[in-house]
Order: sequence, then structure tokens, then C-alpha cells
Amino acid sequence: MDTLMDDFRSIERQMESALRRTVLKLHSDLIRVAPVGTPESTGIKGYVGGSFKRAWRVKKLSMMKWRITNNMEYASFLWRGHSKKWNGGDGMLEKANRNLDRKYDRIRA
Repeated sequence: MDTLMDDFRSIERQMESALRRTVLKLHSDLIRVAPVGTPESTGIKGYVGGSFKRAWRVKKLSMMKWRITNNMEYASFLWRGHSKKWNGGDGMLEKANRNLDRKYDRIRA
């Protein structure tokens, strides 16, 4: 019985580790692809962008439960695709979902 519980705990640790790596990778990907405003895109002379990119946060809520957030007031608009800087008309949500699907397809294969 102890061996079975040890095996279970080992599997649980492996799953948590894999989830942690996946969440941190997704967090990193979101930061990497986040659009950054420029003086040209905003029409504001001397504008320095990057607030949206810097606002991404990741927090572990409990075992196997994580949250990635961005508290900028316009984050939901960029997430859904309302940005002149975002290519292809898709929002960050659609792009992130496609990237995750591709990554999980490789894991499942």
C-alpha cells in the first residue's frame, strides 16, 4: 500500500511540475507577443510603451490551479483583438489558444 501511495505522490509531483512549466511558458509567450505602443501608433509625442507587456502576472492558487492576469484597463480589448498593432485580426486569446493547441498536439503525439 505504501508503494502505491508513493507512486501516486510521484505522479502528482510530475503532473504539478509539468503544469508549472506549461503555465510559466504561456506567461513568457504572452509577454513576448504583447503589443507595445509607440509614439506613431498612439499619436503621442514622446510616448514610451510597454505597460501592457510589463503587467502580466502569474499566481499559483492551489495544487494544479494557476491564474495568469493582466490588470491594465485595456487588456480585455487587446485580448479580444482590438489593436491596430495586432496582425491578422485575431486577438491574443485566439493566438494563445492556437499556440497551446499546437504544443499539446506535440505532447500527445
